[in-house]
Amino acid sequence: MDLPPPNQQVARVQQQRPDLRFIFFLMMMFWMMQSNGTQGPSLADQVSTGDVSAAEAYANARAGLLRREARREGIARWLGVGNQTGEWLNSTYFPDVANGTAPPSSNDTAYEAYRIENYAPHSDGELAPVPPLVRDIFADATPKDEGDYRLYQQNLTGFAKGSWHARRFTFEELGLNETWQETRVVAKKPEEAEGAAGNETVASEVATRRLLRRQNDTASANFTTVVDTFNRTSLRGSFPWLSSLAANPFTLRKTHPAMFNLRSLQTSATGPIMPLPSDPRLVDEGELLRMRQDDPATWEDWEKEGPAVYVGGQLTLSVRDEKGVDEEESLELDIEAVHLLSSGRVYGYATPSFVRTHMVDAISLPLMSSSSPSPNRTASAIGHTVLKEYTRRLDKGVKDLAEADRIETPSSSEPGEADPSISQCIFSLCGALSPLPASYTPTQYAEWYSALFHPTGSSIAQPAQSTFSALLSSPNCGLVLSVPSAVLSQTSELWDSATRFAGWLLLAHAAVLVLTVRQLERVSRRPGTVANVAPQSIAGNCIVDAYVFVTLLTIGIVTESRATLPLLGAAFLALLSSLLFGTRYIALIREGTPDRPAAARAEPVQAAAPAEEGGEASTATEAAREEREGVVVRWARRQVAQWRRRDTILAISLGLVAYFAISLLMRGWTPFMLWIVYSNWIPQIALNVYRGTARQSLANEFVVGTTIARLFPPLYFWAYEGNCLLVEPTPKVWYLAAYSVAQAAVLVLQSLFSTPTSPATRMLLRLPFFSSATTGGGARFFLPEPLITTLELPSVSSWNYHPRELPPALLADLASQELETGGGDKASHDSHAKGAPEPDCPICLSPIQVLPTKDDIAQGKEDEVRMAFAITPCGHVVHTECLEQWMMVRAICPVCRASLPALAT
Repeated sequence: MDLPPPNQQVARVQQQRPDLRFIFFLMMMFWMMQSNGTQGPSLADQVSTGDVSAAEAYANARAGLLRREARREGIARWLGVGNQTGEWLNSTYFPDVANGTAPPSSNDTAYEAYRIENYAPHSDGELAPVPPLVRDIFADATPKDEGDYRLYQQNLTGFAKGSWHARRFTFEELGLNETWQETRVVAKKPEEAEGAAGNETVASEVATRRLLRRQNDTASANFTTVVDTFNRTSLRGSFPWLSSLAANPFTLRKTHPAMFNLRSLQTSATGPIMPLPSDPRLVDEGELLRMRQDDPATWEDWEKEGPAVYVGGQLTLSVRDEKGVDEEESLELDIEAVHLLSSGRVYGYATPSFVRTHMVDAISLPLMSSSSPSPNRTASAIGHTVLKEYTRRLDKGVKDLAEADRIETPSSSEPGEADPSISQCIFSLCGALSPLPASYTPTQYAEWYSALFHPTGSSIAQPAQSTFSALLSSPNCGLVLSVPSAVLSQTSELWDSATRFAGWLLLAHAAVLVLTVRQLERVSRRPGTVANVAPQSIAGNCIVDAYVFVTLLTIGIVTESRATLPLLGAAFLALLSSLLFGTRYIALIREGTPDRPAAARAEPVQAAAPAEEGGEASTATEAAREEREGVVVRWARRQVAQWRRRDTILAISLGLVAYFAISLLMRGWTPFMLWIVYSNWIPQIALNVYRGTARQSLANEFVVGTTIARLFPPLYFWAYEGNCLLVEPTPKVWYLAAYSVAQAAVLVLQSLFSTPTSPATRMLLRLPFFSSATTGGGARFFLPEPLITTLELPSVSSWNYHPRELPPALLADLASQELETGGGDKASHDSHAKGAPEPDCPICLSPIQVLPTKDDIAQGKEDEVRMAFAITPCGHVVHTECLEQWMMVRAICPVCRASLPALAT
């Protein structure tokens, strides 16, 4: 469509009136943009304006980056790829500060130059028993036939779940002493140093290193030497490292779980790896660590043990109780390692979060453990990967410094001030992956790996699940830990599992939605039955669905993957079943439930009338006295019964409160909330017990179907070991499932016993357990008679509203109606064939079919015809549906106003 002329557009715009809401929205957006932006000038701008504190912070941060750049150049020189030959650093990032002309003088602080530290890996320092253990791990993961080329998992991005245990070694066997000392040089405090300039309390690391290089610097007046004493046992902290020494090997998997959360960084991959595109938008995760099809003979010497990639992440070590259910304590360690793709070996360090990085020290691990046939070449391959990762971090640090508006100064503490309960163990890590089967070709692996990111729907042979074995040794704590055969699950595989889970959950909530709609349709056909449903039970179901909706919606929005669409679909169905149909059902229940009738007041006892004669007067007085005594006795019995009822309810309530309190204290919030939420059928059971009947309350298919569907999420996560979140299975989830299923079973049995004329109930009554259940008990079939008496539940009259034989009075009325219509044999036969005579329902004034026709008898519908009408104790015939709706308001006969028993039988 063509646009109107410009003048018309201007006129239209001029006629528009400004909307205050739109202006307010623009003001809010402008305020949010200002709030989210930088609050002031950048750190570099503050330095240029002469801010002293900002200049000091900027200089310290820049000095740290320059020292890292000098260290990086030292590693590059050792690898033979350095581009500088001098002793002092020529900075690529800050050439105006460190230009490599000369070392700084002692008094010149404005000029800074940094010496390039010559790096050389060391081959000593490993614990004595560790190299043989490392060789055993690598030998188990290496193909026995040297000529047999095997594939290993090329990407460690994902999780490895297994168990850990401590190796039994003494300090003597490890070649260590429990206590050792270290010497360090620190600056004196200003009040202790004569002629000390400034307010610095601790010398910078550059000054300390410069001081240590000179022999006479240790005797300087501004520095002092401190000797620190360390104890390996105290450095372990309070974590129960040695608790697994006496543990049963068969229970280690449950009592000592270990979880690796790793990520391979494609930006640090070295060797014959397919290069990434220069445009970040074109980076394809499916191309991560895809090796080039080059001849390995053309690789450089350092690449022969490669290609390699840097791996980061966390290692979580946990200790649980003897049953392996409750987690008592856990410890997280940061992982920095290098993964050699060709051999499946991993070298790195696992350190607490507050410990400095040990990435460079990983270069020495092959030399220390002697676990490689060519340790120097392996160390060189690790060095190239470390150098690339080091350069990436240095580039990021320089960029962050240029964009920073402030710098947080880390607080330093003395060595003796650390929390003794926190572990300070520094572990070296040597690990190995299990090889893929020899029959699995590189082409199959490439197809499978690409399908993880770009599924085509074709059938692709999956490789066998790999395992990861690791050995961790800590010289400063004197510990050796082993993590044998941790099952590796890649992140892409977990997302595939999440997609399947979301699909099944989508079907489960679709079933819940269908059953809820069918239940609402059932209510619409019989509106009077809605008052038989406890709104608390429906609200409990809505809470479960609402929690599922919020969880799935959050995961689907935050994480963008192939599981997003089914997760959002399941979340939408959960939203419909909870906030739409569930709340509508609760509103119908509240509207259809009549007000509770007021309790009947006791009639006052009337005094006896005075008699005219003396004998009669004495007799009346005696009768009045006995009646008063009877009233007192009945009152006392009622009081005792009320006390018993109150004590019983109080004892049951206190028991439930104590149980849930113990569950909360011993098990945590998750089990506590699960047991509360999955008690959703308890209010319905209690309502049925109080009323004495469960007739026309909830359909059995609704109870059973929704119970099974809502048990799917907890059973998936706590009973299925291969769940997408790698949650540790626990057998106690089956107690929750049995508890929920038992509630549904009680509801179904209450419904059956409330209709004893049904074939299912007659079959149940033949069983030994149910044969003792009274037919008049209805929904109270499982309660003993003393408990019913103690709780003073309302009595339920037993009356069969659907007898198989019609009362004689009704038969006589039907016969008289038949004679009035011109009764004769032929007329009687014709009327019986038409289903007449038919009395009128006093509620809806429609005819009631009392006798089945020939067609009904031929089709076996006699019971359906009999159940369609009800006969009251006073002998009146009413439609069953009409009587149900009538009795929801008043339990009296619509014809003669006589009291009617409940529709329990």
